[in-house]
Amino acid sequence: MNATCHCLAWLGALLLVSAPVDAADPKPGEFVARFEIVAPANGPYFRVPLTADVLRYTRSADLADLRLFNAVGERLPFALYVPGADKPEESAAALPVYPIETEVLKAAVAGGRLELRQQGGSTTVVIEGARGGGAPTTQVAAYLLDAREVKARAVALELDAEFDRAKLVPVSVQASRDLKNWRAVAAGEPVFRLGQGAAQNVRTVVRFARPVVLDGEYLRLTWKESSRFVLRAATLKSEPIDSPAPPPALDIELGAPVDVKAREIEWALQTPLRFAQLLVRAAEPNTLSPVTVMARPRLGEPWRAIGRGVVYRIRRDREDESFSPPLDVVAGSYVGIKLVLDDATPPFVATPTAALRLPPREMAFLARGAGPFVLAVGHEDTSRAALPLASLVPGYQRDDERRFAVAALGAAQVDAQRLPRPPSLLFGLDVRTVMLWAVLIGAVLLLSAFAFSLLRRANRAQSDETKPRD
Repeated sequence: MNATCHCLAWLGALLLVSAPVDAADPKPGEFVARFEIVAPANGPYFRVPLTADVLRYTRSADLADLRLFNAVGERLPFALYVPGADKPEESAAALPVYPIETEVLKAAVAGGRLELRQQGGSTTVVIEGARGGGAPTTQVAAYLLDAREVKARAVALELDAEFDRAKLVPVSVQASRDLKNWRAVAAGEPVFRLGQGAAQNVRTVVRFARPVVLDGEYLRLTWKESSRFVLRAATLKSEPIDSPAPPPALDIELGAPVDVKAREIEWALQTPLRFAQLLVRAAEPNTLSPVTVMARPRLGEPWRAIGRGVVYRIRRDREDESFSPPLDVVAGSYVGIKLVLDDATPPFVATPTAALRLPPREMAFLARGAGPFVLAVGHEDTSRAALPLASLVPGYQRDDERRFAVAALGAAQVDAQRLPRPPSLLFGLDVRTVMLWAVLIGAVLLLSAFAFSLLRRANRAQSDETKPRD
């Protein structure tokens, strides 16, 4: 019995190797990176826009390892939020569409003023003072869209149009109040329909360079002359004028790829942070590449498809280029990303760059004690400490955080000894994982051997008891 207890105790010690230890909350010096917070005098609440560096050093998929300290190392309460996350959804309005003939467009570009002329129940776009009217008799070179009744802030146009498949059609949009003086709101944004069936990639939305108020204005839509383009309808997407413009998204650059093949490019991810968009920038102008995004959550696991899209870079002149928007992917935390080109697509001439596109994040905190305050990030064994805004601010009302004084982050102070090291691999698996499984399998085998030994001993004892005695 005593031997049995010793063996079970030893087995329990083996199994505890894989059990997590509930460590005390770490001190500022135990994190990978620390950022001094420069706060103004007025408080007691402050808000701090986080930078890509803060997100780069996290060791948590959901930023659970963020901590805030005052000058004597006391933890301070804080909340994390995405500014503008609860903004109203985009509204949509169908716009009247009027074709512009080639000769009329040329006259308008030369300085003429467009004019809408109604005749016989139809509306025609002509140059002011021109004679005639009626239905267009020559090729359509542009479209005039009436957006005068839209009071909101416009962000994009959704187009119902016919155009050549397997070809990019760059679309430009200008706005005008007097139909003579025009300003650009979108320049050469491509629309396309590429591929077939499940592999098809479609883009029919033209995003504006920035939100624009179009109250009382018209839009003029043009495209590359050599492209076939027939517009059937146009829907303007807009947001309320009083909705605050969100801060720019945060990009974490992935650096140099770990493997480059003819049709595959692989990156290792150094952050476990969850993301839902991958930004890929083609290195060469006039590039168009339908791609599949592959990923794996852990080392040694098979690659799986998490998204599809088109990577492009279209140059119109030396200072005017269009880049593809971020690729939407299945949200998750991954250790590797692979970009796979479609079979019919030529290989990249030069290796593209890639970055994780993340929504902006802000921290609001309640100052206590003396500064400077320090934001620390990057620790393996921490639980989430951020509070909801409603808990941090008694009587919180929506958008109260906008009234807080803005504090800024200083440069990162990085402890190089605490930076995560690339995992050692054995047969494509993390050595730590292999060792853990080896310990667990060894423990199971030891337990099985011990149970078998006990069973043999019990059988032998039973056999001895049943033998006839002399």
